[in-house]
Amino acid sequence: MGDDVSAIALGWITGLSCACFHSLCYLASKRHTIRHPGHSLDLLLQGHVLMSVVAVPLTVWLWPTRLPPVHQLITFLLGSSLFYAGGQWFMIEAMRRTEPSRVSPLLGIKVILMGAFAVTALGYTLSPWQWLALMFCTIGAVLLGRTGTPLPRAAALHILLAAVCYVLSDSCIERLVIGHKSAGMPLMKAGLFSLGLTYSLLGGIALCVLPSRLRNPSNPLPTFHSAIPFAGFWILAMAMYYLTLGLVGPVMGVAYQSTRGIVSICLGAVVARLFHRHALEKRLEARVFAWRLISAVLMFGGILLYSLSD
Repeated sequence: MGDDVSAIALGWITGLSCACFHSLCYLASKRHTIRHPGHSLDLLLQGHVLMSVVAVPLTVWLWPTRLPPVHQLITFLLGSSLFYAGGQWFMIEAMRRTEPSRVSPLLGIKVILMGAFAVTALGYTLSPWQWLALMFCTIGAVLLGRTGTPLPRAAALHILLAAVCYVLSDSCIERLVIGHKSAGMPLMKAGLFSLGLTYSLLGGIALCVLPSRLRNPSNPLPTFHSAIPFAGFWILAMAMYYLTLGLVGPVMGVAYQSTRGIVSICLGAVVARLFHRHALEKRLEARVFAWRLISAVLMFGGILLYSLSD
């Protein structure tokens, strides 16, 4: 009993840490797009080269004596990596068009997409609690999009595409982790090894693509130094996420991670007040802030309810 309580308490700490690092990463992305307009792809490439500096040694250190079948490993590794990369690009493009504190909680529409896919494509029957959860998420998303300045259509489209890519990536990641676990690895080690493999592959791809970006001398690349905040906060967020999965399991891990919407709105208000000259976040009226916070809480509650009802 004591060990379970300790795991849950530690899971909350790592889950909230994950939410905080994600929120800081979104601010770092916004800062980069302001300072280096037109270089969203370069941020993605340079950031993943930097992340691979951590991922490659982690992969080598955790390399198991036994791997899943090669075709299964390659399929889900490519799926998790490429869909994730697409999600990241759409997310950065969304940040360019609106405040990070609006993008972060709206990524919670993943649950709505998952529910729609489960019903339409897989023929699942959702419980009344899951329908209620989807209703909470939908109301929260609509409120968040309409409170204050209307969300630009281009930003909404990029958020939707990012969410679709993340859902597909998460599905592949889950199968990848299950494959390593079936091969005899503990859950936490399987998760961290999958993390290392994914980011090592992405770093290798980015390293191959980057030279082609150097051929335009009229629009030089930003330095790698400018991508360090994005890369550092993101890899820390993902490490905390996988630790959370290992401590409390995938269902509650996803729910804990979804607190990033609440964290992003609160952090955005602080940044707007202290660093308003940097244009990272807009100052909000108290009424707008309150409604956005209520929207994020609704989405978090919906995700938590959906997870617990699964």
